[in-house]
Order: sequence, then structure tokens, then C-alpha cells
Amino acid sequence: MEMERSRSFGKQSLQSLCSLVNFRMFTPSTFGNTGSGFGGFGLTSTTPASANPMKDFEVVNPPDDSIQCMAFSPASISQDFLVAGSWDNNVTMEMLAEHGISLPPEMHGLTDDQIAELKLKDEFSETCAPSGGFSENRDPCGRRNGCRPTEKMQEVLQKTIAEAKGIISKELVKSNTCLTEQHICDAIDILRGAIMIAYPMNLPPYDPIREEFENREELKGTQDHKMVLDAPVTQLWFAGKEMLCGKKLLDYVGKNEKSKVIVKIQRRGQGAPSREPLLSEEERKKLMMAEFHRREQLKKLDEEDDDSYLNSPWADNRQLQKSFQGLANISWKPH
Repeated sequence: MEMERSRSFGKQSLQSLCSLVNFRMFTPSTFGNTGSGFGGFGLTSTTPASANPMKDFEVVNPPDDSIQCMAFSPASISQDFLVAGSWDNNVTMEMLAEHGISLPPEMHGLTDDQIAELKLKDEFSETCAPSGGFSENRDPCGRRNGCRPTEKMQEVLQKTIAEAKGIISKELVKSNTCLTEQHICDAIDILRGAIMIAYPMNLPPYDPIREEFENREELKGTQDHKMVLDAPVTQLWFAGKEMLCGKKLLDYVGKNEKSKVIVKIQRRGQGAPSREPLLSEEERKKLMMAEFHRREQLKKLDEEDDDSYLNSPWADNRQLQKSFQGLANISWKPH
């Protein structure tokens, strides 16, 4: 198996897009310079001219989206990026559409009384107003000013978010489509365009979305920083075995190039990741539904097999004869 060398992926562009739609990708690592896909959604650094790397080693996604898989072409494990992902409902741009621009950092989490007492003022609330006006919708977390755009502008933002998510969706893996740096740049461009439509005067300089566009967001001290997987503390696992740097994939999965493998990312020292369930959530629901219908059918058959009606007078085919002979309604008991 020949090793396909990959060019360096645009880390900053990828990290910016993942942050905007809150699919967190982090970090330089010591694995996977294979010219192949990585990440449960099928990211790839290059598409080799000979063949699509996803053709040989496809990603089989786990039932949950907490930690994604990785896919490699049949080559050795050396140096490139690790990608770990986790979807969050509180997507940054969705929060912008729902609750408006971000408040200054010193006003985060403060009530109106506390803001008035400290004499704090949001200098960008009037300058960075959304196009077409706004409506009030207070942020329960107290991180945004509560002046959301009009419904039309919200629709523009939501459609753009959905389009950007589709570009980096893990569903691309099923169609053997590799995600390239150009796709990432295109997605960032459409997100930036949607922001300029909804906010012609741009966002405040401290807004996380603008910081991402300008590549100056600082993750230290935030919850997202805990999701960073640094190279020295990161491992790859397959079938309960750690995939060591420098070894070839055939040492773990054999020489069958049509194999489908699940490779998981794990922090060093945490041991092997949990095994995949035999059935996905959807398959489990279908199995339980089929079992329920089967039990209902068996219960119905048991009711239909009841022959107690044979002891009823109307079921006696000699009842007419007994009535003519005066033998009906005769009871007796032994002496």
C-alpha cells in the first residue's frame, strides 16, 4: 500500500467555520498524514488523483454525535490533524438570530439594575443595529442584547446556517464526497455574506462571530477550550487497540481495501473507548415496535382460541332434539 502524502489543511479556516456553526474541530496532532478523510463528517485534506480515499476506508458513524470517527486511506499513520466534533443546539449564529448581537464582555450575565449601578453602556447597540429594525427577545443567559433581527432577516440567517452545515455534514461521507479547504472557504464566505445582509454596519469587535471571521477568537478559559485534543495527549483506537504512530493501517485492519472501520479519538490515559452498540437508536426502536406488534398478535390469537363458548346451550347441536323429548333443563346429582 503506497502512502499518499497530503498537503496541510487550512486549520484556521476550518476552525473558524466549525466555531461559527459550533461544530468544534481542534488541533494539530500526530496522526493521519494519509491524504484521506478524517472526522465523522468526512473531512479530507486532499483528494488523490488516483481515487477517492473514502472509497477504500469509509466512515461508519457512531449512533451518537458526541465524538466523531476518522477515515483513512490505506497508508501509514503519521502527522496531520485530529478532528473531534460535537454538535450543540446553542449555535453561535443561531443565537445571533434569536437574541441579537453580543454584549460587551464586562456586561455578560448582569441584570439591568447591576448594569445601571456600574454605569456600563453598550456603545455598539445603536451602531450595529440589524437591517429593517428589530424586536425584543431577551437572552436568558445575559450574553446578548436581546434585539433580534426581523423575521425576514432571521430567515436569511437560518437558511445560511443550514447551508453551511450541509457543506460540512457527515452525510457527505455516505456519498464518498471529500470535504476540501475550498468548501470550508466557501461556507465561511456565505456566512459572512449573511451577516453583512442582516447587519450592514457589521458586528461589534467583541462579538464571537466577528472574532471568528477575523481569526482572533481566544478559547482559553472557555468551555470550548476543554474540547481541545492536543497531540501529546491524544490517541486513536480501533477495535480496542491503540493505533500507534508510524504503523500502517494494514497492521490493524488487514489488507482488505474494502473494509469499513470505526476509529475513535480518545484522550491519553482514559483507556479504550466504549464499544459501539450492536443496534443504532433507530434500529432499536424498529425492533421494539416489531416485538410489540408480535405480542399483540399473539394476544389476539389466544383470545380467538378460547373454546369456552362450546359449553353454551346455543352451541349444542342436539338442543332441538332434547326439547322435543323433554330432556332439556334436567339437572341431577349423585346420591
